[in-house]
Amino acid sequence: MPAPPRSFLTVTDTAIRWQVPALDIAGWAIDGEIALSTVLPTVETADKQIASGIVEIDGADVVALFRRDGASRKPALVRRFRRSKKTEWEWIARPVDGVAVNSADVIILRKEFETLKEETTLVAFSQTSLITVPSGVACDYCKETRQLYEEVAELSDKIKVEVHDFLLDREQVEKYKIARIPAMVLLDKDKKDLGVRFYGIPAGYEFASLVEGIRAAAGAPSPLKPATDSFELLSTGGQEQNRLRSP
Repeated sequence: MPAPPRSFLTVTDTAIRWQVPALDIAGWAIDGEIALSTVLPTVETADKQIASGIVEIDGADVVALFRRDGASRKPALVRRFRRSKKTEWEWIARPVDGVAVNSADVIILRKEFETLKEETTLVAFSQTSLITVPSGVACDYCKETRQLYEEVAELSDKIKVEVHDFLLDREQVEKYKIARIPAMVLLDKDKKDLGVRFYGIPAGYEFASLVEGIRAAAGAPSPLKPATDSFELLSTGGQEQNRLRSP
C-alpha cells in the first residue's frame, strides 16, 4: 500500500489517506513501526523533572481511541512518554492520573518534514524578560509555546526560529502588528511575511494547522484561498478559531 504524497498529522486523517483503519496505525505504533506523538502540557516526571512539548507516546496507551466501531469519546490517559532522540520512557507523576488525550491529539511526526524544499522562519513573540505584561499578569504558556517552536525546528534544518520579547522588541512587535502573546509569524525563504499568525499554544488540531502552515511556507501548496492574504489562528483551550482577513 503506497503512502500518500504527504501524510496529515492526525491518526484519523492519515488512516483515511492511507485507506487503512486507524486501529491498524495504532497497532503499527505498538509494534514500533511508526511513532505516535502528542503535545504534552507541563508535567512532572517520577524523577522530579519538568517536561512539556512534543513527545512520543506508546500506541498501547491510546489504542482504545481508535476502535473499529469508531473513535472513542472517552479520552485515553497517557502516563508515560519518550522525549525526542531518547530511548527511555519517562513516567508522569503529576498529574497523578496522567494526561488525558483524545483521538485528535494523537499525531504522526515521522518523516513529516523530510521533504521540505525551502527554508521557513518561525518568528515567535514571547516573554523572555522578568517584566510583566501591561495587564500585570505574567504570560501564560509563553515558555511552553517557545519550547514547542524550538522542538519543531529540531525536526528539520529548513525550519528556523527567531524569538522576540513582546515588551522589549517593540520595533518587531509593531512591524508584524502583534497584539498579544504568545504569538508566531510565518516567513518564507526570503523572510517575506506570509500573513500567517498563530496565537496561543498550538495543541491538537491547532498543532496540525501549525504543521500545514509550515509546509505551505516551505513550498507546499498554500491552504489559503487566492483572495486571502492573512490567516490567523487562535488557540482557545484545545479548540481553534480561524480568522481570515481579506485584502
